[in-house]
Amino acid sequence: MNCESLGEMKFFIPMKKLPTATDQEKSINTKTKQVYLKPEAKEARAMLRAYLSRHAPEKPFMKVPLFVKVVWCFPITGKHYDGEPKITKPDTQNMNKALYDVMTELGFWDDDARICEEHICKIYSRTPGLYIRIEIIDEVEGKR
Repeated sequence: MNCESLGEMKFFIPMKKLPTATDQEKSINTKTKQVYLKPEAKEARAMLRAYLSRHAPEKPFMKVPLFVKVVWCFPITGKHYDGEPKITKPDTQNMNKALYDVMTELGFWDDDARICEEHICKIYSRTPGLYIRIEIIDEVEGKR
């Protein structure tokens, strides 16, 4: 798929269990003073890498402003309903840090700094998973 000519890509990844550990979960080795990701955060990145690798484009979005929409669809628990906003942890910005880093590694774009506009949400869903849409922002009109 040539993303630059399409100007958009979108996909849904069904996932029975979404990664909840984030890059904020770090530990410090008291002897060496090195900071490292906890095993749970490494596992979350590995899970994202495995799921996203199937959707990686042949060519990355290069040197263009991007709009990215990410919907984290968590399995319904308790008295929650389909589409209800999830207002508990993990925080969206922490979840997306790992997601964007993995997407950069896999070649979705040349640099996640290209993301100029984003929409991130967490909801409960009958179909748990991750929805992602990437669009080039028209530089002249400022529109997607």
